[in-house]
Amino acid sequence: MPLNLRSGPAMKPARDCVGAAEINAGVALCLYCNKPFNRRSTGGKAQIFCKREHCDEYYRSLKRVVIQLIEQSLIVFRDGRWRLDIDTVNAKFKTYESSALENSFADENSPSGSSKNVSTSNSFG
Repeated sequence: MPLNLRSGPAMKPARDCVGAAEINAGVALCLYCNKPFNRRSTGGKAQIFCKREHCDEYYRSLKRVVIQLIEQSLIVFRDGRWRLDIDTVNAKFKTYESSALENSFADENSPSGSSKNVSTSNSFG
């Protein structure tokens, strides 16, 4: 199954985008739909979604991506932590890179000179 990194409209890491998404004091951009919204003024944790449904869908999408990474052995549980298995990632990337390179050489050597068989897949699987 190919890895789908764009499950939601604005799939971004939550922690990195809170400060970057701010328009001005009290107004922010929703991490899910990128629409501006007024943050609650009653205190508590910083609000990063405009409504509860967007929060739920964002984390459902994130969970789907993590499950796909586990199924493809790109992240593994080792030493009591979930870790990126860099050897597997490198091996899959090299396979992907070499197949893309072979396709480009095949297109250059084709009699028509056209490149209609270029792969547009973004998965390493």
